[in-house]
Amino acid sequence: MPSSGYSVRYLRLESGLNKALAYIVPLQGKLAQINEHKPNSSMDTVLEKCKSCKEDIPLYKLENHFNECEGSCIDLTDEKDVETEGVTESEEDDVEVSEETSEEELDNVTVQSALEESILTLNQNVPEPAVEDKDTPGTNERNIENILKELEKAIEYGDESPASYVSVCRSRIWMGARLALSRKSFQPHWRIDVKFMDDVGKAEGAVDSGGPKREFFTLVLDYLHGSELFVGPENSKFISYCSSAMERDDYFYAAMTIAMSLVHGGPAPRFFSRTLFHALTESPEMTTVTIDEVPDLKLREDLQKVCSGEVPENLEDTIDLAGSRRNLATPENAQKMALDTAHWYIFGRTRSAFERFKDGLKTLGVYSAMMENKEFFLKIMCHHDNRITAENIKNAFRPVLHTPGSNKRSTENLILCLWENFILEAEDEDSDVSLEMILFFSTGLKSFPPLDLRPSPTLCFLHDPEECGEFSKYPKANTCTNRLYLPIVHTTYQEFKSHMVFGIGASEGFGLS
Repeated sequence: MPSSGYSVRYLRLESGLNKALAYIVPLQGKLAQINEHKPNSSMDTVLEKCKSCKEDIPLYKLENHFNECEGSCIDLTDEKDVETEGVTESEEDDVEVSEETSEEELDNVTVQSALEESILTLNQNVPEPAVEDKDTPGTNERNIENILKELEKAIEYGDESPASYVSVCRSRIWMGARLALSRKSFQPHWRIDVKFMDDVGKAEGAVDSGGPKREFFTLVLDYLHGSELFVGPENSKFISYCSSAMERDDYFYAAMTIAMSLVHGGPAPRFFSRTLFHALTESPEMTTVTIDEVPDLKLREDLQKVCSGEVPENLEDTIDLAGSRRNLATPENAQKMALDTAHWYIFGRTRSAFERFKDGLKTLGVYSAMMENKEFFLKIMCHHDNRITAENIKNAFRPVLHTPGSNKRSTENLILCLWENFILEAEDEDSDVSLEMILFFSTGLKSFPPLDLRPSPTLCFLHDPEECGEFSKYPKANTCTNRLYLPIVHTTYQEFKSHMVFGIGASEGFGLS
């Protein structure tokens, strides 16, 4: 490629094409979307802004830059129109041309469109100012994604960078996680390489380029949510106290896993109680506890009796341990004794576990960032109504389509119709497959992470037959590339739905093989 790019003048005079037909394939998007940057006076090179890292790259270095640019994802799908011109995957067959369109007409349209867009680019002497997407926060805006991206800079990525290896079995996920985290050689700021093992110790063979890591953090956080380390309602957990867990230092490793998940692109916990979050970011002494927050039902009932001036006999020892005994001569003293006992039960008796948990959150600078940005971390540490919707899934997975009018495109249009009805039905509570299951099947995540999902999820179609010569009836997924493949053999919704439900429900992490 010449340093000035493929201009009309170069193609006409210097390339030797003369009147031969030439196809121009853009590297980042449609030709009309590529803005030519005016070169500096010191060099005669056209620059183009990379859509991933936002750096100005010489055109002739752009393709090599894509191979090195972290998070780069080439997607020719127009953001305003899902009808993509061409196919983005190298393994796709050549696009079929509709029988109604003659080859000569197609060639004329292609050449005319390419020349008009190239001339438009040549006439641009000054690059247009960048327009910020209203839906995308500015790079300087303070939000949780930008905060975590700052922390992410400490992670050493790259093929030559060291890795912290994790070998786990899904049925004993916490045991494997704790073994990995407790190794002296394990470094949280290195890239995480996860290998899932089957029951007989054979590796599944998945190379971790993101998918196994996301699934690992998802499964570990699911385990912690329901483990003995936490107590309380489903979406409002406190730290409990378990002597054996303290001996294993589980509270430290649990918080360390949560911090790593946030910075390495995994899910957020979203199950802390607001009272626990306040204690972590302020102090237990400055945190008010109500009697209704006491997770032990019998203790809660006894404390409510204390507020009425009655001290149950079985509560005497607990009050002495809490050091909260008072003269019950006044209602205020009774109320104070009940609240002090409740505070001791939640934070006093669990203080050693609380401190180790807080130490674990300091991994990768997460605790310091949480202290400085409490309002942002509150939304990802505590429960918020962030239920996944069909619209979320539809917007996240961009379809990779063939040229309009081709035979394959007609099939894809039908499957897209079935797919959208499938995810709309999955919103119902009594659906056989939930939207969380669809997302987990495709990406290894059950919720969208605080960091952006990389690479951007795509929706593809199983046009190629299996090794047996037949087309797959079931969906497939590659969680490393966040790519979901839909079967194309179904012509009715019930057939499509039943095979999608079975394929997703029977899968264990990486789709059917």
